[in-house]
Amino acid sequence: MRITRLVAGLVSLLIAAALSFVGTSSTAAPAPAKEARTISISTKEYKPNRFALQGDITGSGKINYIVERKLCNQKTGANRPCKSAPWKRFEKDRTNDNGRYYERIANPPKGKNHAWYRVRTFESPKYVAATSGLIKIYVIRY
Repeated sequence: MRITRLVAGLVSLLIAAALSFVGTSSTAAPAPAKEARTISISTKEYKPNRFALQGDITGSGKINYIVERKLCNQKTGANRPCKSAPWKRFEKDRTNDNGRYYERIANPPKGKNHAWYRVRTFESPKYVAATSGLIKIYVIRY
């Protein structure tokens, strides 16, 4: 009885030592950390009551981005869109070689008086996904 316990204890120690040795001898290099993108966003009135989003996205080359829109009716704070409305894709495009973008945006449709816009990029092997700040368009209808 004592011998079987002793043999079982030694075998378990050998297995534990072998597993810890195998776990530390891996040759896989750790993955490099992904860089964060920054997205600047601003509006430009290119005609009376016609607006466009413009800004730049850090990174190299042409970058895919999407413009998302949220339509609301309720009155909210200056920097908070209504929580019940979902973000929907408004436009999908690419930046120029310098990372600049320019996108015309629409006024809210009838029945809605608030429109919120933001720009998003997707995750890539080098960068993490990023989201810009919010732009609000408020329409007063008579």
